[in-house]
Amino acid sequence: MLVAAIVALTIFGFRSHLGRVDGSTSPAMSVRKLSDNAPTSLSIDGQPVQAGQLRYALREVKTQVVADCGDGQRSIGSDFWQSTEETCTTALRTKPRSQAERLETQVDSALSTATSALCQDAKDPAHHAACLAVHLLEKQQSTYHLAADAGQTENATWDDVLSNLRELIPPNLGDKTSGPTTYGIDTDIFPTLVERYQTQLANQYINDDDAPGMDVTDKEVRAYYKSRSWNFGPSIEGISSESEKWKVISPLVETDLRRTIYDQLRASTVKHMHTVADPNDVVDFVQATYTQG
Repeated sequence: MLVAAIVALTIFGFRSHLGRVDGSTSPAMSVRKLSDNAPTSLSIDGQPVQAGQLRYALREVKTQVVADCGDGQRSIGSDFWQSTEETCTTALRTKPRSQAERLETQVDSALSTATSALCQDAKDPAHHAACLAVHLLEKQQSTYHLAADAGQTENATWDDVLSNLRELIPPNLGDKTSGPTTYGIDTDIFPTLVERYQTQLANQYINDDDAPGMDVTDKEVRAYYKSRSWNFGPSIEGISSESEKWKVISPLVETDLRRTIYDQLRASTVKHMHTVADPNDVVDFVQATYTQG
């Protein structure tokens, strides 16, 4: 049943495509001329990625790019982003160190056709940043995609996401924002709101018996339990009866199983994401974004 659900989603979502494969180039993009809601040459899941959306993703991956591509000695100026001589040593796939990281690593390892092409030769900072930023947006889009499939949201568009993010703005902030904004939302709290919204959608999906893939049986939960090592701590201390012990731990095991399935569904969605990317335009956007601050 689990495999069937994942395969069904894979078939449904198999729309991978890479645009501009003829090797042609296009004029450099000017970030100064693009407002937050102006479309870039990039589209994900059939939807145009807006300038503000891509800038947000580039801000999120900047620290990792500097760590992967910098030597730890030099200051990171505009020449760093224009350079083609830097070597980025850290692979996109990372070794998990915790359960949460283990789950997310599956999604990190899933690359769409477009991202695979974009990341294949991403050895200099600008190309590496483009690779990480596009992949970040794909991973986030997979969450919105699944939420729409489960009926949690009306659709998976960025405008719908922005509307829901505004509802998560802490009341004490109100309209007092006077610094930089992203789509009218304080830039400093924007990533926090996105993360909170993603977590909200994930938990809602995982706890919904009717969501695709979440109709797990007791037999599947028991099989999952036997396939792994567990440490339930004091929650089962003093319980000698196996049936009574199962009553305590089965909800915990089922939740872990649901999260694993959800992560597999996200990974499958990312892998078959319909992303169209012109590498030249995306890298031009990266360089302009970072050098203009």
